[in-house]
Amino acid sequence: AMQRKSSLFRLYTEGIGILAGMIIGAGMFALPFVSVRAGWGWAAFHLLLAFFFMLILHLLYAEVSYHTDGRHRFIGYVRALLGRRASGLAVLLVFFGYYGTLLIYGVLGGIFLESVFAVLPAFWWSLAFFAVGALLLRADMARIGMMNFWLTLPLFLFIVALAVRTAPYTGMLSVPLGVGASWFLPYGAFLFSLGGFATIPEARDMFRRAGMRHFRNVIVLSLLASALSYALFIIAVVGASGEATTTDAVSGLLPLLGGAIARAGALIGFLAVFTSFLAMGVDLKRTFMHDFGMKEHAAWPLAILPAPLLFLFGANNFIEIISIVGAVGLGLTGVFIVRMAVRFRSKGGAPGALSYLQWPLIAALVLAAALGTLSALR
Repeated sequence: AMQRKSSLFRLYTEGIGILAGMIIGAGMFALPFVSVRAGWGWAAFHLLLAFFFMLILHLLYAEVSYHTDGRHRFIGYVRALLGRRASGLAVLLVFFGYYGTLLIYGVLGGIFLESVFAVLPAFWWSLAFFAVGALLLRADMARIGMMNFWLTLPLFLFIVALAVRTAPYTGMLSVPLGVGASWFLPYGAFLFSLGGFATIPEARDMFRRAGMRHFRNVIVLSLLASALSYALFIIAVVGASGEATTTDAVSGLLPLLGGAIARAGALIGFLAVFTSFLAMGVDLKRTFMHDFGMKEHAAWPLAILPAPLLFLFGANNFIEIISIVGAVGLGLTGVFIVRMAVRFRSKGGAPGALSYLQWPLIAALVLAAALGTLSALR
């Protein structure tokens, strides 16, 4: 029994490490700014709303991936459960999500590099970020997943250190509770920052022997840990910067915390964003190679070029991009996941409560996606 306990403990720590490691990342840096713009009350509401949506969707996706045989990614599950036509739509959605996310990483990476080395404006740093990322993706680094996890630890420690350091300045009440003009702005950013769907099929393989119940527990714990880290980060940053909170959270801390701490934060942020960029880029390149049967020399430019091109055409407002990619990309991914879960359950002859709840859930996701996009563009 002792041995089983210790192996379960290891499984849980690894599972939470992989999932929370995937979830906690670039999205976090947008949260203080959107929270200030919306006011504390709405920020708390959106954190809870996004947490509720994402918890349900991750659990449903886990259920689908756990019980569907074969090695699939999102598009593969859609094809298996909802048919070819739906999988065509899913392909478009996945590309929207991938390219949008790679773009977010590039924009944010540039902002961080400008904070660390103030010699060039962020625009040029972002271009350098895309260029170096492209070269490394050509090399196809295999161990990126674990690197991503190990870089989440310093990110987490930075949040804690920041909270301790800013505690004396925390004039929490300097930000009003009520309705900012941008009351719906945080939704997309919170949704984006809680997304960990990409690691669910991987985590599934780890929990095959332990059982679905433990898999569920790990998902709940990972999302909880992520949401609590974000709450702490928002309070620490906004407590220190107040109304002057910057879009990337970190550069606004320079005058308050002194260069060294803020630069360390920007550097940690940069590393976290860069490894995530590589992990997503490799995944996208492999999607072209495995799912579309392309050779590597064709898959590589398709994976890497769209994001820097979008950036050059002027898509460089970090908050706008993250709000739209979060609200639309993850909202519609949610719609697919709900439909897949209903189809999966009705195959087993036990659709349960979900079949009644699916349309209200889908309607809520679509409406929130529309509102999130409107408030981001306003």
